[in-house]
Amino acid sequence: MEQAYTDFTADQKLNVRAGRFLTPAGIWLIHHYPPFVPTQARPQHIRKIFPQYTDGVSVFGDFNMDTNLLYYNLYYGNGEGNQGHGDGNQDKAVGGRLQFIANGPFELKAGASGYTDTLNNGTGKTSIGADLAFRYAGMKFQSEYAIGDYDPAEGNTYRSIGYYAQVQYSIGRHTIFYRYDFYEPSDQADLDQVTVNTGGMNYHWTPTVVSKIEINSYAHESGSSAEDYVEWILSSAIFF
Repeated sequence: MEQAYTDFTADQKLNVRAGRFLTPAGIWLIHHYPPFVPTQARPQHIRKIFPQYTDGVSVFGDFNMDTNLLYYNLYYGNGEGNQGHGDGNQDKAVGGRLQFIANGPFELKAGASGYTDTLNNGTGKTSIGADLAFRYAGMKFQSEYAIGDYDPAEGNTYRSIGYYAQVQYSIGRHTIFYRYDFYEPSDQADLDQVTVNTGGMNYHWTPTVVSKIEINSYAHESGSSAEDYVEWILSSAIFF
């Protein structure tokens, strides 16, 4: 189960959430449901550098700045790993997010996220990320960059890096899109970087029913033993 929480709202600037909630880090972790994103496949680093969800408590709100908004979210929860009654991690995770939203003839969103935790195996983890989204008329652009630093109880420290840039354009019932996506699980491992080029089209039958076609071209670091390949995905998504 992705989400199960209760909210207490004092006012726009102060809200408290307790339970299981999507980790407020970047764009795709929060806005990832198939009817509302163009691709079926998610960017590679999503759910790897920042956890998918958090069991705990968060404090969040936003402040008006003329026609703009400044949003904040601070959260404290169980350590990443087994969740619920099977949780074997006694350490706690702490994270936060700031986002600036500019409204006008176009919409601009810029955010920064941070997270620190100790994993089940005793590895210390610190994640930071930045994201940017821009929308004007039928065009939308979004990009995310994230770094995860790992400090194992035994062994050498290492870093994982992921980023993507995605652009889409909607006209009538059609949306066309392209995404460049890069992920390196560890900077200590040779030849494990993967680049994915994704393109395709959506057709919106109704505001809540969409059909999709996409092609993902996977390219591994030169010299890697892994084979490059192309993946086609046909899908339909329905929102109730």
